[in-house]
Amino acid sequence: MQKMFIISLLSLMLIGCGSPKKTDGKTGENPEVVKEVVLNYFNAANPNNKVTKIPCTLSDGTETECYQIVTNSTPSDHSMGPWCPTNITDDKSLGGIWLEGGKVYDVDGEFIKNMAKLYKDDTWKMYDANGKVYITNTQEDCENAANPNVGDEYRNYCVECLPSYITSVTQTFKIPIKPVMLAEAVPFMGAGGPPRG
Repeated sequence: MQKMFIISLLSLMLIGCGSPKKTDGKTGENPEVVKEVVLNYFNAANPNNKVTKIPCTLSDGTETECYQIVTNSTPSDHSMGPWCPTNITDDKSLGGIWLEGGKVYDVDGEFIKNMAKLYKDDTWKMYDANGKVYITNTQEDCENAANPNVGDEYRNYCVECLPSYITSVTQTFKIPIKPVMLAEAVPFMGAGGPPRG
């Protein structure tokens, strides 16, 4: 009886472990079905995107239509900044980060207060006698203080350059409305190609 049970169990296991379906290395649904790109995904991701429909030519020579997406990269899901605390008593929620020697520091008031210790240089003092931090307040101040050859009037300033100062920088992407599957994968920015070495 025990022998019969083991034979039945082995038979079921072999049937259940039949050869896998061939998918030609493709996963998901039927690889021949090509779905159109959903425009609302781009609008929902960032309402600042400007999307238009334009004629375009794909890399294989196919004449088709693309979505042209122009973005200024300003996030719509969170505010940017502040990066400079206003006083040496402020916590890290009012500042950004500082990179030094491979370490990341929270720029809170305590960090600003102790910069002279960090750099072992008493000339690092970015605040006045009342603890108020010296911060750039205009685009002109930002440009002057961010200059590597900064003038004396901007030394020891916390440079806060707001996204609103840069309105002319945009990025443009073109995406086929109905993508065409390539016969072979093409490496894109280091991904998808054979390993090197």
